[in-house]
Amino acid sequence: VPRQKLDDVSNRLQQVKARLQAQKHQEKSLQAKLEALQAQLGAVRKKIHDAIIVAPHDGIVAEKYFEAGEAVMPLQPVVQLLDVSRVTIKIYVSETLLPHLRVGQPARIYVDGISNALSGKISWISSQAEFTPKNILTPETRTSLVYAVKIAVENPKGILKHGMPVEVELP
Repeated sequence: VPRQKLDDVSNRLQQVKARLQAQKHQEKSLQAKLEALQAQLGAVRKKIHDAIIVAPHDGIVAEKYFEAGEAVMPLQPVVQLLDVSRVTIKIYVSETLLPHLRVGQPARIYVDGISNALSGKISWISSQAEFTPKNILTPETRTSLVYAVKIAVENPKGILKHGMPVEVELP
């Protein structure tokens, strides 16, 4: 083989090796870019996932704190959600009635427009007296010390609404 041909083949071999080396570097560079883009894609997917608001339970939206398109800071409530399947009624009782009440005691709840009474149970009795709140309509309208009592009522049909006035009978 003439020396010129050997040199030409050696040169081509060197060129091919150099191209191969350049391709390997380019492949590594592209792999690094791919990993960076995948990390960015993951960050964008996380932002999209974090932007989806899911209610912790079924309920009725009582109040909306933000409008569509407004910026919401992390961990800020967006709406007030009421679970009306089980409601709590807060009543106030006088000191004379307090010794006759106990947690778990049944109560009957009367609602205007409904002939049947709903049933509930006392779930909490305050240990501190307070003056009769201004928004309480009681048969005795005098200012006196009263105790707050909460009554839990199962409301699967949604008869009771938030803020609805009721009458409570404690047998």
